Amino acid sequence: MPIRSREAIRVDRLLGEQGIQEDSAAGRQRFERLMERRRQEETDPETFRSLRRAWRLGSEAFKRERLGR
Repeated sequence: MPIRSREAIRVDRLLGEQGIQEDSAAGRQRFERLMERRRQEETDPETFRSLRRAWRLGSEAFKRERLGR
């Protein structure tokens, strides 16, 4: 089934969100580099090490209770 124009991906908006003003070969290459950097950051275990150790759900009272155990 062909994609109708209103259903198509808005490349200008996608690139614009990354600060890329023009849909050109250079703009798409820049977008590719940005996405690759983001992918590498998200798969690097060191990136989330501090987050895994520092986050919690619950109130301060719950935190004190858990730390007391």
